[in-house]
Amino acid sequence: MSKKLLLAAMITSTLSGCQLMSDVEPAPEGVCRSNARINIPQGDVAVKTSQGKKAIVLPVDVASGIDHSKAVANAFQRRLESQVDVSGAKLVDRSLAGKMKQEIELAEQSGRYNTSGVAIADYAVLAEVTSSTLSYSFSDEETKVNDEGERKYYPASCKFTGKVEGLVKVVALPSMEVLKRIEIAGKESSSFDQDRPDSDCPISQRQYKRLIEEAAKNAVNRNDDLKNQLAPSGVVEELRQCEEFGAMVRVNMGSNQGIRPETEMHISSPEQVETPDGKVEVEMYPVAKGTTTEDEVRNGIKPTYSWMSVAPEKVELIQRGDLVEARFDSGCNDLPQIMQEGCWNLYESFGGDKS
Repeated sequence: MSKKLLLAAMITSTLSGCQLMSDVEPAPEGVCRSNARINIPQGDVAVKTSQGKKAIVLPVDVASGIDHSKAVANAFQRRLESQVDVSGAKLVDRSLAGKMKQEIELAEQSGRYNTSGVAIADYAVLAEVTSSTLSYSFSDEETKVNDEGERKYYPASCKFTGKVEGLVKVVALPSMEVLKRIEIAGKESSSFDQDRPDSDCPISQRQYKRLIEEAAKNAVNRNDDLKNQLAPSGVVEELRQCEEFGAMVRVNMGSNQGIRPETEMHISSPEQVETPDGKVEVEMYPVAKGTTTEDEVRNGIKPTYSWMSVAPEKVELIQRGDLVEARFDSGCNDLPQIMQEGCWNLYESFGGDKS
């Protein structure tokens, strides 16, 4: 069983009544040779991918009363910039951020959006840290008898948990319309042995700051909605089909854009349509869902391209130039709160994005 299916099975098994079902074509176990290439038509409509976009991440706001506010804001900022950067989008210089932030906030307050301004970027990312908390629990010292009948001493310990919550908005430019609002939350825990057996649980400012910083990083990194909103995208370059490995397409994004083995990918086809008022718009129609090759497949994922599976019945629908978007679905955010941290640790150990 592939690593992704194994992880999905482990997560799904924790939810009673759930079954492991998916309409996503599983990862190919190899890449078809070049003589298995199938000629496919070139699409008529060009699409703009993440690699052709510009983005700006604006300074992070922090609500009043939050400890280590600068460290938390910097953690948010760095992780958001990392996600945008790995998608292939070009990050715009921060020196333009201050004025842009004021204009966006004014547009939101007034309800008036600019439709003809100079677009310094295709979209802007705004974030706010809304809350931060630190809690702890105390475990007294005790002696237990293990399964081998040996007595083992466990010292008193304190477990600290830092939690950070925030809001991220992705705004289209130059219109300044909000494309997506995403509430994010993250936490980080750490345990320390206590030299004296009491429940005072002291913690240093250095330890406190580290917990809050890690919680802020997790808030950004461990949110599927945010990862998908800022996900890398590319286009179909080639299609091959062989008896040994099935049907697959080559996509012009690879490890440089954060594509990893067994990444879920969605293919959409663009179509130009005329609206009732005579304007021409591009509508996207879903074509296929697939997965990049397994970890050990040679030539499956290169820095600038990757191979993904497609269902055989979808082959006739695919054109060169169709849009391909990476999709992230850890399943962790759908679990009960108490299980989410362990799930994410497991997901990241299987190669999930930790940026």
